[in-house]
Amino acid sequence: MTAVIIDKPFSIKIFLLYGILALAFVGMLSYNRFNYLPATQILELLFFSFSLFYIKRIKKSLLPFLILATFYVVYSFFIAVILQKVHILDFLQAYKAFIYVPFLSFFVGKNTIDSKFISKLFKTLLFFFLIKYSYSHVFGITKRPGVFTENNFELIFLLLVFYLNFIYRGKTTWVELIVLFIVFVLAGSRSAMVSFLFVYFMITIRKINKKTLVNILVLFLIAGFTSVVFLQRMPVFDLQLTDRYKFLMMFIHDTSNWEWWDFLIGNYSLRPMSDYVCQSLSYYTSLFSHRADGSCYSVILHSYILRVVFDHGILGFVFLIMFTKQGLKIMGLKTKEIITVLGTILITSLSVSAFNNIYITLALALFFAANYKTKIKTLANPFMSR
Repeated sequence: MTAVIIDKPFSIKIFLLYGILALAFVGMLSYNRFNYLPATQILELLFFSFSLFYIKRIKKSLLPFLILATFYVVYSFFIAVILQKVHILDFLQAYKAFIYVPFLSFFVGKNTIDSKFISKLFKTLLFFFLIKYSYSHVFGITKRPGVFTENNFELIFLLLVFYLNFIYRGKTTWVELIVLFIVFVLAGSRSAMVSFLFVYFMITIRKINKKTLVNILVLFLIAGFTSVVFLQRMPVFDLQLTDRYKFLMMFIHDTSNWEWWDFLIGNYSLRPMSDYVCQSLSYYTSLFSHRADGSCYSVILHSYILRVVFDHGILGFVFLIMFTKQGLKIMGLKTKEIITVLGTILITSLSVSAFNNIYITLALALFFAANYKTKIKTLANPFMSR
């Protein structure tokens, strides 16, 4: 059934491609806001609708992930929503990554997203992003423009689509790379820029081995240490005034009485964070509980690594990483390619919601459903066209 639908001229695949691009086009024309349409909600609908066409023939090695994720969500729903009376929207916000897992598993191995789809998607998105980000700066509209939503989220989608296009073609061009770099500079997102530099580094090295991994780690440690020293010597810099430091301190405050096993399993019943944390971060009122009673949950911490450990524990975080790794491995991606995809997601998880948002989830769906049989072997110089 799936193959017949995908091969039709007006297939669901075409609707997915032009659905994303239509939203991006509207976002490009949305002069004084991210997007005149509810882009994130529409992308969610596209993802879930598209996944239903792949529901048959799930890979056996992914069944344990599907079953565990489903059981975990259902069990936690009973504990949190039914017994603890947690607002349903607060629950969905905290468990979204695990809700995505069964639907993502439907995509793996279907081999229906071809190189033309990804090439058209990447090049058109890159054009729309460049136009929107450029005129937003030229006309002084905002220093943090967005096509779909806040650029911390959407840029990682664009970057992962770029990397999937690179995997297909085995190359990129200097024009594409320069334009992509300009877009990331115009975005003003530090986490997105670090992700871009990481992907750039990964596509330029020849192979991955233990020595390379050590060099990557040393590179990030040196860069991090240098940045901290540089910022500390600036007269206006105060680590305690930075948001990320505050979020970390709030996390430490509410986990100070945890036992070691609490860090493994997390706060799956979704007990609200302490009044102290909610009051300390009261200026983020939009992130407070949907119950509108002054309570707040881990979403207030912003950083997904802090959020996932607080709500689901280290085991929950490892589960999401292993699921993604297994899906990419089934698709035949090399170790270097898997590390690049996971590394990009993990870098963003230091800031935004990573596995918990539709932009990374939709990108993973494209990786999982891609047809790598048409992949071109990587050239000696990845920036040289044939």
